[in-house]
Amino acid sequence: MATSYNRWQMPSASEASTSRQVSSISSKIPDPPGYSPNVYASSSSSVSKSSKKSDKTVSPTPKASCNRSLTALRQQKAWDLAIAPAKQVPMQGFMVYMSGGGVQIFSLMIVGQLIKNAIGSILGVNDTFKHLEQSQDTQTGSEEAAAGVKEDFTLQKIVHCLAQCLLLALGLYKCHSMGLLPTHDSDWLAFKRQKVPLEISDTSLGGWWQE
Repeated sequence: MATSYNRWQMPSASEASTSRQVSSISSKIPDPPGYSPNVYASSSSSVSKSSKKSDKTVSPTPKASCNRSLTALRQQKAWDLAIAPAKQVPMQGFMVYMSGGGVQIFSLMIVGQLIKNAIGSILGVNDTFKHLEQSQDTQTGSEEAAAGVKEDFTLQKIVHCLAQCLLLALGLYKCHSMGLLPTHDSDWLAFKRQKVPLEISDTSLGGWWQE
């Protein structure tokens, strides 16, 4: 009695007979809907051509791509440091507003700390960006160092100083609103000369009453 196999079953025989049976079974299976051998062949040939073209193109070296990524990262970090003081203006303005308009220890401490930090940051702007310049010196390639290629953070430093000037102006405005700045004429009366009158009129009638 001959053994009958299902069309989806593969008999356990030698490798040669198994491969022949698999090919015969696969030839009997119809193609799925939408499948076209011509389209598949054209797409595979186009993919192979594009891969050959990409292989022919010169890809950048890993060292150059790493240097570019580090440069972009340093520039992004420098801009973050530059605009960081500007982000503090709303919070500092709210704190100054909540401190009150009277001359008291709490408001004086807040205003004094605000002005002190702004002036110190402006004077130490080079120290703020020093770690970025040091990382650039240590990670710059020998070719770039020989060519003298170096990033410039001057624009970021200028923006940082302008943002600190906003905080300084906020503190000075608070001092003006509390009357701590000598911006009125009454604050300089001790240094003003007394005006000499051109004429003096006397309307006393003491002599007439004596007569």
